[in-house]
Amino acid sequence: GAAIVAVVRSATERLSAWRGVERAVQDALRQVERSPRTAKALAEQCQRLFRALRGGSDLRGLLCLGGGGDGSPQCRPEALVRKVVAQRQLGSFDFADLDICLRLVDRPGPGNDVFFTRARAIVSDESVLPQELRSMLSHLETMLFFLKYAKTEDIRLAHAEFRRQSGRLSHDIAGHLARAELEYPAGAELVRLSENHGNLTEAAEVDAVLEEILNSARGSKADKLGIFRSIFYQWAIVMRQRFDLLVLPHHTQVICLLVFRSFLESKRTLRAESRALIAQVGTGEGKSMIIAALALYVVVVLRKKAHVVIDDDTLLERDFWTFKPLFDSMRVPGNGGRPISSRACVAEKRLATFAQDDPRLEEMTARVDPEADICYCEAKHVQSFYASIARGNCRDLDEGYEGRVLILDEVDALIIDEEPNEAFVYPNPDLSRLATTVAESLAKASPMKANDDYVYVQDVGRYCGVQGGRANPKTWSLALECKNFKDRLSKNIVFQERLFVMSRPRVFRKYHRIVGLSGSIGSSAERTFLQQTYGAAFFEVPPFLRTCSGSPFHEAVPVALGTKRRAVYMESSAEEQLARIADVAFEARERVPVLIIARDRAQCDELVEQLRIKARSRGLGEASDDVVRSLSRTLYEADSEQWKDNLNRSTLPLGDAVSGTKCWRVTVTDPRGGRGTDYRVDDPSVDAHGGLLLIPTAVPMSQRDWTQFLGRTARQDRHGQFCAVLCEADYATLSSKYGEALPTSGHETSVDCVQAIISLGDREIASRIHSSAALYNSGVRVNELCEELFGRRRELLEDPIARERLVELCQRVRWMSVREIDELAARIPGFDPKTVPTESLDLGRPQEAPVATCSSPASTSADSSAPSSDPPTSFASSRSCRPATSSKGVSCD
Repeated sequence: GAAIVAVVRSATERLSAWRGVERAVQDALRQVERSPRTAKALAEQCQRLFRALRGGSDLRGLLCLGGGGDGSPQCRPEALVRKVVAQRQLGSFDFADLDICLRLVDRPGPGNDVFFTRARAIVSDESVLPQELRSMLSHLETMLFFLKYAKTEDIRLAHAEFRRQSGRLSHDIAGHLARAELEYPAGAELVRLSENHGNLTEAAEVDAVLEEILNSARGSKADKLGIFRSIFYQWAIVMRQRFDLLVLPHHTQVICLLVFRSFLESKRTLRAESRALIAQVGTGEGKSMIIAALALYVVVVLRKKAHVVIDDDTLLERDFWTFKPLFDSMRVPGNGGRPISSRACVAEKRLATFAQDDPRLEEMTARVDPEADICYCEAKHVQSFYASIARGNCRDLDEGYEGRVLILDEVDALIIDEEPNEAFVYPNPDLSRLATTVAESLAKASPMKANDDYVYVQDVGRYCGVQGGRANPKTWSLALECKNFKDRLSKNIVFQERLFVMSRPRVFRKYHRIVGLSGSIGSSAERTFLQQTYGAAFFEVPPFLRTCSGSPFHEAVPVALGTKRRAVYMESSAEEQLARIADVAFEARERVPVLIIARDRAQCDELVEQLRIKARSRGLGEASDDVVRSLSRTLYEADSEQWKDNLNRSTLPLGDAVSGTKCWRVTVTDPRGGRGTDYRVDDPSVDAHGGLLLIPTAVPMSQRDWTQFLGRTARQDRHGQFCAVLCEADYATLSSKYGEALPTSGHETSVDCVQAIISLGDREIASRIHSSAALYNSGVRVNELCEELFGRRRELLEDPIARERLVELCQRVRWMSVREIDELAARIPGFDPKTVPTESLDLGRPQEAPVATCSSPASTSADSSAPSSDPPTSFASSRSCRPATSSKGVSCD
């Protein structure tokens, strides 16, 4: 009886769903018939159809689309659509993703048979989910690009390119590089490819190459590549199974790995050069493969664990799942060998998007798994890993770090030029009850400002503090607790005390070694900071195409455009800057796609609106919204599907070349779209006219960011160009501060102006680093004392007086010199700070304490809730007169 009722109910629900889909499809088809025959109108109706089909859950066989059975190697779009529509769970895959995938497989022209054959196999593979299609097809395209030049790669050229930097290298790194050349000389290549090799996409030739990799190892008494040969072989096997293609490392990747190996195997001394090594690796040069191979080397050979830090959640997941099969194919030697455990550390909100029975959940976690051999995570997870140790009962907070290596994708996390310390706050039950009682008597509202000081976060169901323009659910302030309590978003107030200060650079230095790969190492000030703080040394990995005989290599070049025919404009006002941007962009779009990188999110949104007005004034009419498209973070957060669609169309042509109406879109993005986003250009005519045009509206302060901006064009073997349109007002303060005039609107400007701005930015970065030096040293000292108290002297904290002294120490770190910190710590009963060794230098007080104000605890807490870098106050002291400070800290929960 119960089973029959359940089946009938399920069938009834399914019928209702199908009828809803039927109505939606019929309505969309009627709209298509009545809609104007424009690309925009048809695209909108196609989106409606797609959403209707998605709503049907199980629609296998619904679309009887033809094609795919004519014996052609081409992957027909119909097959891709059928696969997507028939899938029950599409996850985040939407119409924009489908459109992007269709663009990848629906390409005209000869010479694409290999791509079509492999793409057709991917689409036909039932184990490949729709949400994997986009990354797999893009990966396939990249693999074929490198395979195209594989036979022209020359190891002699590779070593010559590495040697060009010898004069700039430290003695130790020059030695590591020389050792790599001895271990991987000409004649000892992983595989000796030449024009005599057949077609590297054919199975027999791939078998021969893989056999050669193994035979080279067997024929050598001492294989200099060691474990890397096994890693390369296993990676080739994994990728062949997935794509039916040969994948080999570049010579530059092999040499880079050998340099890192030499560094990691060298004895650690007190010399600065021996602590960290950072390589500059360009965009699209296979950095993720180097990172994965390094992680495996750390686990298999050094018998240590690897924390791989990628500060972009999307890239983190992409790289982890790309290399997960490689990690699973390797084993740790000893006792018959054990599998390598690997985990991806992602946000709790991201984990909640997966179905409970999704097998991927077993490999993902919200916190760093201390038992995992390889953990892909963000810098914040590394910090929370340290916090979890501080919260525990571990007597030695250094325990375990000697057995771990930190591998960084980009070095941004290491550079601390503002706030080097982070406070941990711990709940105090007694004061929580007191604070709840006080809050119940409060009749007036808190003077906090919505959106500036706090925002409501739906995921956690309460107000959260705003830091750096974003909601941070982990921040704590008493005023925020009162606000949540007053608006009935919490039943009681949790009062937290600041009891621990973490110095981020000091935590990073705890690792056995630090190795990093970055698109740009940075300015001289940043390099000096990395050298002094982490003992870092540097080297550069040359671009792959520079090591290929007769192969093209292009960099973004300045191009003179606009009525004044300049490559760099410096306009006197925002209005004149807008007019110049429109002048340059609308001229260039007649030949190439245009990407404008705005100063910030607000300018990006404003430029989109104003350029559409300019487009209408030029006679583009209703097409203006299509011609000018946004890629701002604002759009991404509001409508990610539209954002992806705009990205896909940013390099697609408008009109028809045959009729002479072919032109391109103008896309506007913010700085986030200037880093890590791939703008794919296929049309040969774009390359013939210089490639995708960048129009930066502001030159970033950091050379690293400028390098990233230029990396959006001139990708792979394609050309690229830029024309900067700047505004004087953006640099007036900086120019005045350092007494260095920049070219004005009335004078001729050149590319030297860009370097002059970056030079000013370097000085500003150096100034910030210098100004944070005292705070850094004070933070190091308090961190050392907190570790001693929590690790070895935890019993002292049972004394309320000791706890109060520690709270005062942690909240006043910003206003005390190292000497004053030790003096205050000496007032903790039973504790002598002189017994705790220190790495800190006494550079005086980081800041002078604010003038003391007198107020009640409740009003001080409410008034001090606005975001600030100042440390929080505490109810641990009953004083009502104290410096006015922020009450924020990061929860240890």
